[in-house]
Amino acid sequence: MNVQNREIVDLIEQIKAEDARYRSEQRSSERERIMIPIVLSREEGDVTHAFSRNISTDGICLVTTEPISEGTFANMLLSCSDGHISEVTAHCRWTEAFGAAHCISGWQFGHVVNDAWS
Repeated sequence: MNVQNREIVDLIEQIKAEDARYRSEQRSSERERIMIPIVLSREEGDVTHAFSRNISTDGICLVTTEPISEGTFANMLLSCSDGHISEVTAHCRWTEAFGAAHCISGWQFGHVVNDAWS
C-alpha cells in the first residue's frame, strides 16, 4: 500500500471512530441507517431541508446546514426514492454541531399526519 492510500485508510478509520460515537448511545428501539431527504416545517413558518442519518419507530436523526433549537416542534415530510411522501409530527430532543458547517439533531416522532401509503 502506498503512502497516499495509507493516509486515506487512516482518514476513513478516524471517520468510522467518530461515527461510532453517535451509534453507541442507548436506544429503546433499533435504528436503521437510511438516508432520505426531509423537509421540516415549523409553526412559525420556517422551513429547513435535511437528510436523515438513521431512523427507528421512535424517531429520526437529521443532518442540517442550519441549527435547530432543542425543544422545537415541527411537521416533517419524509420523501422516499420511489416518490412516496409521508408527513409526521416530531419534537427535537437534542442538537449539536456536526463538523464545521452542519448540525445533527435527534427527533422523537409524534403521530402520522398524512401517509402516502394509506
